[in-house]
Amino acid sequence: MIRVLDTAPMPASESPRRKHLGIGLMLVLVVVYLVILQGGGFGLSEVLDVDAEYGSFPTEKALVAGIVGPVAVSVLLLVVVVSLLRWWPTVMRDDRPVRRWVWFVPGVLVVSSLLVIDYPNLADAGLGFLVLLAGGSLLVGFGEELMFRGVAVTSMRDTGMAETRVALWSSLLFGGVHITNIITEGPSAIAQVLVVSVAGFFFYLTLRVSGTLVLPMLVHGLWDFAQFSGSIGPEGDGSARVVIAILADLVLAIVLLVRRHSIGVALEEPTAA
Repeated sequence: MIRVLDTAPMPASESPRRKHLGIGLMLVLVVVYLVILQGGGFGLSEVLDVDAEYGSFPTEKALVAGIVGPVAVSVLLLVVVVSLLRWWPTVMRDDRPVRRWVWFVPGVLVVSSLLVIDYPNLADAGLGFLVLLAGGSLLVGFGEELMFRGVAVTSMRDTGMAETRVALWSSLLFGGVHITNIITEGPSAIAQVLVVSVAGFFFYLTLRVSGTLVLPMLVHGLWDFAQFSGSIGPEGDGSARVVIAILADLVLAIVLLVRRHSIGVALEEPTAA
């Protein structure tokens, strides 16, 4: 019986001119990425004269300051870095398949996202709000997946790290960076770190089962869109959606724990259902 993700480490897809990024430099990139997100948010809030709480977007200006602006700059940084490293083929494709039943993971994430979207709130918010929210959510999905399931995973694999550890450390890194939200959210950010770390593992499995970074980007964007949908406008309150997100994480975690011995398969083996 094959244990979850416990396969021999395999070399990342190589191109003749592909460069390497050590773990240390990758962590420096993560820090710069976070500084842009946090510092850019504070800076834009001052420029646009908005004062919104974390995860709450009462106006379009708050949405631009809190998500769209800083995330767009961070995405631009990542695009430049990946281009300079010549990593696009490597980060956008994954050649380590898992069994087909793992499609259950992105399936649950998509269905739960569609169920918790606050459709009435979106209708009341207007077209401008909707476009900004959708664009911002997609930017978040693109940026965070490119950083953590793209750059971080590739950097770790290039060291020869076993795939089980790649899955663990990339997920913990993804969750750990959210501790910076303690600045705006307080001690509750600590619980967020745990929830986001688990979600990071689900996005990692989405990468593995689909073979492309595009799907986790889209699923991540939809997930955030659903969460944000209850937090826009002056009366927005997304607290109930946080509970539903945690429940969805719990269901997926239980299923993966029960079936942990039948997730990963080696490249030379057929991807049986």
